[in-house]
Amino acid sequence: MIKKYIRTARPDHYLKNLFVFAPIIFAGDLFELDLLVKILWTFISFCLASSSVYFLNDLCDLQYDRIHPEKKNRPVAAGLISPGHAAFVSAGLVTIALLVAWFLVNLEVAFMVLIYLIINLLYSIKLKHIVLVDILLISLGFITRILAGGLAIHVPVSDWLLLCVGLLALFLALSKRRTEFIKYNTDGKQIARKVLNQYSEKLLDQFISITATLSIITYSLYSILNVSHKHLIYTTPFVIYGIFRYLFVIYNRNGGANPEQEILRDKHLLITIFLWAISSIVIISFFQ
Repeated sequence: MIKKYIRTARPDHYLKNLFVFAPIIFAGDLFELDLLVKILWTFISFCLASSSVYFLNDLCDLQYDRIHPEKKNRPVAAGLISPGHAAFVSAGLVTIALLVAWFLVNLEVAFMVLIYLIINLLYSIKLKHIVLVDILLISLGFITRILAGGLAIHVPVSDWLLLCVGLLALFLALSKRRTEFIKYNTDGKQIARKVLNQYSEKLLDQFISITATLSIITYSLYSILNVSHKHLIYTTPFVIYGIFRYLFVIYNRNGGANPEQEILRDKHLLITIFLWAISSIVIISFFQ
């Protein structure tokens, strides 16, 4: 019985919430136990908040999911969870997420969690049907995570870091849209997302090319101009390879519909991210 609620909560998507750790890593405070505990609670708060959003999203998309070839098997669309129960669980998770952030971290983080929830509420109800706005809001969701991580440990977040994360989020979101467009485009009629009717494969390819290029350039400049950690430039090859590998997955394997699953499924991506994280932590923590 509990499995249907776990499926709707999408714990495999919690990888996105790891971005709250970025500020503590780039500040060189990863080994400060009291700060690390605050980041862990921030991560948990965002996991609860994101799960509440998925319950709400499935509730808002109920009619569309029922005619979707894959999403029709989701517990809410399949009738395994009633709309009333989905709304109740979503509200409960929101409450717990805000309480965890407020009492176990600080009021500022609770405020960022609230902003994240408002963004996703507007996204689920209306804004995900507006072309380009849907992509930009996904990117904004990642930026709120970064800001929350900085507020949790009272460390200013670099504008460069925000730009890097925002562009990477855009790249992943556009890749997801392209895969959905190709997979569910039947005789010009989109059944996966209404907004896909306003995109085209050529347009999405151009956007992906632009964001992939900008992501590499921005991270390279960030690592070069980072006076405190000048050796960070040596992590750039991992970023370049990771983006190239993801492009390979998109265009040669028709992947990208679920970035979290692609990362866990593709050992090259997984190893690259691991090596980037380890090298970044070592450089920032032990080299000046």
